[in-house]
Amino acid sequence: MDSLPQSTSMSPAYAPFIGCRWPGTLSASLVCAVDLPSREGRQALARHVWREGGLEVMAFDSADGAASWVARAAQQRSLSLRVATSMRTTERAVRARAGRECRVFDVAHVADQNGLVALISKCKTSVFLKCFSTTEMARSVAPALRLPTGARPIRVGSDRASSGAALTASRDQGASSRGAALSSPQRWGDSRSQSDAGAVLRVSTPITRRTRGVGAPSVGRAQGQRRSRLGQAQPRLPPSDPVFVTGDAGAGKTTLLKTVKRHLVEMDPFMGMCATTGIAACCLGGLTLHSWLGLVPSAVAAAATGASPSDVAALLPVPARRRIRAARILVIDEISMLDTTLLDAIDGLCRFVRSTPTSPMGGLTVLFCGDFVQLAPGSFSFRAVVWKALFGKRAVVLATAHRHGGDPSYLGLLRRLRRAELTEADVLALQSRVVDGVAPVDAVSLYATVEEARRHNQHRLGALGKRTITYVAENFGGRLSSDAARVVLDSLTPAPDSLVLCLNAAVLAVSNVYFHRHGVCSGCRGTVVGFQASGGAQGEAEELPMVEFKLPSGVLRRIVVSRTNFMAATVTGDAAGHSSSHSSSYNPVRRQLPLVLGWALTIHKAQGMTLELAYVTLSCVFTFSMVYVACSRVRSLGSLFLKTFDTSLVTVSREALSFHDELDHVPLM
Repeated sequence: MDSLPQSTSMSPAYAPFIGCRWPGTLSASLVCAVDLPSREGRQALARHVWREGGLEVMAFDSADGAASWVARAAQQRSLSLRVATSMRTTERAVRARAGRECRVFDVAHVADQNGLVALISKCKTSVFLKCFSTTEMARSVAPALRLPTGARPIRVGSDRASSGAALTASRDQGASSRGAALSSPQRWGDSRSQSDAGAVLRVSTPITRRTRGVGAPSVGRAQGQRRSRLGQAQPRLPPSDPVFVTGDAGAGKTTLLKTVKRHLVEMDPFMGMCATTGIAACCLGGLTLHSWLGLVPSAVAAAATGASPSDVAALLPVPARRRIRAARILVIDEISMLDTTLLDAIDGLCRFVRSTPTSPMGGLTVLFCGDFVQLAPGSFSFRAVVWKALFGKRAVVLATAHRHGGDPSYLGLLRRLRRAELTEADVLALQSRVVDGVAPVDAVSLYATVEEARRHNQHRLGALGKRTITYVAENFGGRLSSDAARVVLDSLTPAPDSLVLCLNAAVLAVSNVYFHRHGVCSGCRGTVVGFQASGGAQGEAEELPMVEFKLPSGVLRRIVVSRTNFMAATVTGDAAGHSSSHSSSYNPVRRQLPLVLGWALTIHKAQGMTLELAYVTLSCVFTFSMVYVACSRVRSLGSLFLKTFDTSLVTVSREALSFHDELDHVPLM
């Protein structure tokens, strides 16, 4: 085929299915709907059609005339071509021919490609792959379409050759169906046969035993053995049941979720692995809940004011709505940091987007994880209407200490601190950790307020004594004045108006969108290891920081960080400080590096983290359990340093404590 290009550079965006181990033959017939808007994508798919003998592919092409790239290659391989006028038309035709046995996979936001391959390999009937990003998918999906001997073509659509090319293949429909239909609104456990060996959360003993309190402290074995036991633990619950996992600080809740993730992603590659804070999401290897749901500030504001689910959904980005529809499982870590109103709003949103108005969370199988005796945003999410519908009083409780297992006396102290029931010996032990402003240089400083953390970061920056570079944000307020835009952006975006950096400065990532392609999420801590010259916004040279991040896997990754846009919510004239008889709205934008200084953190941001050394200032604590959360970040009493300590600062929410005491629970550890 001299008319086809022999080679072309492949974009790194082709990653999704490269490296997947597809079986030589599949028990299922595959139907691949591929949107081919780009020249590069058309070339990639055409070369695969040409090289692979017997390859059968259906391509939906939204670009006029683009079908020739695939059509010419298929013609020389004697493949029958028909036209699909639209993706929706193609899907309806495939479903009508295949019947209810057809499995539909939207691969636009797949989380685990090998997991999807494993699912497809188990299916016995037609599989319809919907690929909405073909520049990323065309080359890598094509090798999957090696159909079994005897597959016969199904012609779909009309004869309009200028719109695109289509060829679908199916098999006899008599075989029984297995595997999960990921885009179906049914519950995860409802479509699976009882004999399917793919489940990780097994059907077993119902939760009937009630225990009060958290039980006696349990000391684990060596650290490696404790992790091994934790990794092997599996909740004995029906696979479609909602699960709430709780336990003391350091009980291994996040580690358990990581283990669950490795298993569940094989059954649901589109599952939402989320946390309510950026740092917790980084530790989990997932996204913030707001990012996964597409909850931009305007959507959050609408939900908080009681807007209807349809109004909130209209504010979500299209990819977020697709994620919500495609997912079968939603995991949320640090659920205690989610407000009651917002959780009920998310419930309504999922019901609306997934078109299942009578099912809690839209029929998603949910796994929530958190400890309400730690910090809360104001109103506990267990008060939410959907919480009672999902869990009632049921919970999986992790009872074995993992973070603090090496220091039994400190573990007992923390158990009593959790309940605000310190003994005289406990008070003396904590007072012995008070240092007069002298703490290890490597200790992370924890403060109750944002302003205290900011001042500490500025002090540490100046102490380095190195050349500093100041990055002033570019604020675009539309019709807002520059001062008004700055005020709005300071309150609605995480990026600072002015950021000062130098070599060896500690920083935190503050943007999931920017860092997601690098495997880094909001809240990850890094160090500035250098600067690299780059063209500025107006063409002048600007030195951009090179930041080294340590990923949850332990891998060190260096990234040259450039400016990105932070868009605030749509702001009304009144909110922007304008008084007018006519309502007006503004969309201010801040262009800045997605970083903040990271020597000091607020106690809220540190929740869920394990620190080697911590220096804690408690003078300005203002809510329940802040002392407990701060002190439980380290593994032993010797790793804790306090600026001051006063027993009057130790408080706990009796409502949260009663909630945990009254849970029907099964300790796994």
